[in-house]
Amino acid sequence: MNILFIGIGIIGQRHIRNIKLKFKNINLFTIKGKHSSQLYNDKKPLKGDVNSKYRLKVINFSEINTNIKIDAAFICLPNNLHSKFLKKLFEKNVNIFLEKPGGINNRDLKVLKKIQTKNKKNKIKIMLGYHLRFNPALINLRMLLKKKTIGNILNVLINNGEHIADYRPYQKYWKVYHSKKKGGGGVSLNQIHEVDYLLFLFEKYDIKLINSFNDKISNTKIDTEDTITSNFVARKKNEKFLITLLLNSYERPKSRGLKIVGSKGKIVANLINNSLEIYRFKTLANEMMSNKKISKKLIKFKFQRNDLFKEEVYYFINALKKKKPIDPKYGLEKSIKSLELALKLKK
Repeated sequence: MNILFIGIGIIGQRHIRNIKLKFKNINLFTIKGKHSSQLYNDKKPLKGDVNSKYRLKVINFSEINTNIKIDAAFICLPNNLHSKFLKKLFEKNVNIFLEKPGGINNRDLKVLKKIQTKNKKNKIKIMLGYHLRFNPALINLRMLLKKKTIGNILNVLINNGEHIADYRPYQKYWKVYHSKKKGGGGVSLNQIHEVDYLLFLFEKYDIKLINSFNDKISNTKIDTEDTITSNFVARKKNEKFLITLLLNSYERPKSRGLKIVGSKGKIVANLINNSLEIYRFKTLANEMMSNKKISKKLIKFKFQRNDLFKEEVYYFINALKKKKPIDPKYGLEKSIKSLELALKLKK
């Protein structure tokens, strides 16, 4: 199998390392152009050359599926280049793993929607790099909500706060695309995972955005928004509840998780230590507690962050090997909805 990498920076190299850990008979390619030559591991820059280290064969873009058969491509570029290369590779009939978010504006969104329409039969496999879709804590949380473990949902609070300078401390954060409007930076797109898992957890509900505030509040050296607070109302039949989303890129120490309050308890999910705290109680018809007992159950999930990146990449490659379609929950259509909602928060 021949796999092409367009973008061999930090995330591209992570995917390459993970592929090499599991698969032996895969040839890796990259294209000529302005790519990062800096070598990285998970934590810091290293000495050496990326192409030499990982034995990447360098080809021209025009050679793709003309002179050289390419089975799939990983697009690991700055956000503003996502839809451009998605379109180019789709036209060359290449299966694609695209890093989130897929675009930065409504123009990009139109490109994604057009490709989705053309690819209705999923002839070309397209998967987006939302690794939290493989997070056991979120998957189990969704099951608990489906079983109504805490009764009917009454309100939800989702938060993610982390200082942008701490994303990759070895980089000057103001020089990378995360900090630049032109590159597709800003908290709504940098932290779009929260928007994506919001839609994943409450997929069966009609979710309406009520209001949203975004601004640059901190003294960080960025030209994009660093704060978003948004309120949604979720409805399904006789159920209705409020969802509040809080995102920022200046908080220390970092905080990431959600709290779901229900009629019979609540669940607190910590996405930093990967745990779920489940509180339950019994009530009478008048909402008074039948007794003072509130049970508590703590579930801890043991995995490393990189395990989620492995899961998504291995899923994609195995789908190619076994010639199976990409499950819709990992595909382009749901990713379009996440990007569409994230862009609404910026308005």
